[in-house]
Amino acid sequence: MYEYPADTTRAVVNLLANRTPEKFSHIRFVVPHCGSFLPYMKSRADGMFRLLSAMGRMETVDMEAGMKNFWFDLAGDPTPDQMDMLLRITDENHVVYGSDYPYVLAPIVLQRKKALDEVLTQRGQMGRIYVKNAKSLLA
Repeated sequence: MYEYPADTTRAVVNLLANRTPEKFSHIRFVVPHCGSFLPYMKSRADGMFRLLSAMGRMETVDMEAGMKNFWFDLAGDPTPDQMDMLLRITDENHVVYGSDYPYVLAPIVLQRKKALDEVLTQRGQMGRIYVKNAKSLLA
């Protein structure tokens, strides 16, 4: 329950710390599970990167530049609160649908998708997140 998002966040922060997205700007990274803990960790990591850079312990990291090619999927049973947190670190144009199938059984995926459909319909985001953004990601 905890380690998947922690490991994902650790990997993403490591990519940013090493400026990997800037070095390989042609790669579009998809971060799963509504960004895992990244919505919380982004500002904290940015502060640590600035401190370590000022101390000469690492190169300067531009978090915004590093994250410009990040996309985020909604796997993992996203709630409206999780989506709101995610939208603090990205825009709705970089969010795509994800289901966790086959690790989550199909009947559960379909149940979760039905709940997500309601939220996305209320927010006017269904077409963007299910279709338009995926087309942009894969273009």
